[in-house]
Amino acid sequence: MQAHIFKILEKKELTKDVFELILERPEGFSFEAGQFFTAKIEDITPPCFRGYSIASGPSKANIELCIKVVEGGRGSNWLNSLKKDDNLTGIGPNGKFTLQNSNKDILIVATGTGIAPFKAMLEEHLKDLSQKVHLVFGVRYVEDIFYKDLLEELAEKHPNFTYDITVSRPEESYEGNKGRVTEILQNYGINNQEVYICGLKDMIDSVSEILKSKGLPEEQIHFEKYD
Repeated sequence: MQAHIFKILEKKELTKDVFELILERPEGFSFEAGQFFTAKIEDITPPCFRGYSIASGPSKANIELCIKVVEGGRGSNWLNSLKKDDNLTGIGPNGKFTLQNSNKDILIVATGTGIAPFKAMLEEHLKDLSQKVHLVFGVRYVEDIFYKDLLEELAEKHPNFTYDITVSRPEESYEGNKGRVTEILQNYGINNQEVYICGLKDMIDSVSEILKSKGLPEEQIHFEKYD
């Protein structure tokens, strides 16, 4: 697997603990929407390696990463310390978490930065999809919501795309969807869709069980687990 040097063009704070790194795309770095790359974490010797989904579609000029700062997390904290014009070594792309060649409607379930591969998929493929695409995006608190403007923009531009954001620990005054993604899905009609899930392992396992209990074949459930 080839290593590439990525120059950091910009860093954006999305929430108090989620940030976006925008990287200059090296010549010859090609990938599919939904794949990840492995960042070389060079804070101390020896370095370690961490995988991050690419949050931008391959048609975009630059590479975007969407990263949650984890307390005590070596990779996320070092990446958060990088500045504009710093270099980052990345290996890849890796992974097979890409859209299936299917005409079935699509249901996407993401929590937190698990939305990253789906941002890439939606940006890249919505223009070519005629079937219905629905996203359920779960966060813990209202202040954890990000990419809302992008989702609104995509929904306005593509009538076949809809989304729900749900907050599991909202303030009483919050008027949007409340509860975990698993609670929201209990009320959804599951009608032979292709379902894509990304987030922490426990969420993926719970969502998969709900889908199977509603009669969805296991081969139509696709997921990427984050540690």
